[in-house]
Amino acid sequence: MQQSIPLSKEFTVNTNPGLDIRPAAMIVQTLLPVRSAVVAEANEERVDAKSVLELCCLHAARGTKIKFTATGAEADRALYAVEHLFATQFRTSPPPGAQPGRREGKKNPGGFHMTTCRWQRTGGFQEKNDITEHCTIE
Repeated sequence: MQQSIPLSKEFTVNTNPGLDIRPAAMIVQTLLPVRSAVVAEANEERVDAKSVLELCCLHAARGTKIKFTATGAEADRALYAVEHLFATQFRTSPPPGAQPGRREGKKNPGGFHMTTCRWQRTGGFQEKNDITEHCTIE
């Protein structure tokens, strides 16, 4: 049996007012399908990164550094997905000029999802911006 080596990456919270319920939920939604254990560390606290409540308990204000450590078969994919969320500042609408991608993958409860980090529209969600971004791990 091969033991997996933990992979870590540190990110700076870049949302106002910080890592609140919305970005925490996006992290959890992205990490739940990943076959790896992921923990987050900030403010001398270590929590399960697949729990919205635990992520919110980090009290990570804007500018706080959070270290994510993933262990398991898909550790690299987990950190890539988290990196993408931080890089896009947890956007819920496409950047200017983005075009919707083709349909693929499963529809999430909100009606939209993104497979392999591309803009997707799967329909069924009524909001001002009808294209949203999600990294879904396949």
